[in-house]
Amino acid sequence: MRYLDEYIFASFRGESMKECYIYTNNFMRLTPEQVNIIKRAVIDTFGDTARIWLFGSRVDDHKRGGDIDLLIDTEETDVTRIVKTELAFLVKLQRQLGEQKIDVLVDYPTRKVTPPIYEVAKQTGILL
Repeated sequence: MRYLDEYIFASFRGESMKECYIYTNNFMRLTPEQVNIIKRAVIDTFGDTARIWLFGSRVDDHKRGGDIDLLIDTEETDVTRIVKTELAFLVKLQRQLGEQKIDVLVDYPTRKVTPPIYEVAKQTGILL
């Protein structure tokens, strides 16, 4: 598992700090501002115990474009509340990041069957 804390600024390529990407051997293609917006939206909607992974094409330097794939791990167990919270999260994120494709998976303790993509997201993604 890779953690955001392991990433360092290696090159600014003449860009402003706001537009600078976080670099390492493999880096995520989000600005620090975008990361902070995502983390804040998760805390505001799911609470401060929720964990979030960025996975998919945004963690691969060799890919271009792509949607933002997120996995949120929450302690919430009420499925109805989880669905409402996920919708509130997506609305908040779209308002702050602008209109773009964002895919969200939500994992929770009472899930009876966990699809394989959840484990893939945790193993290959970056814990924000």
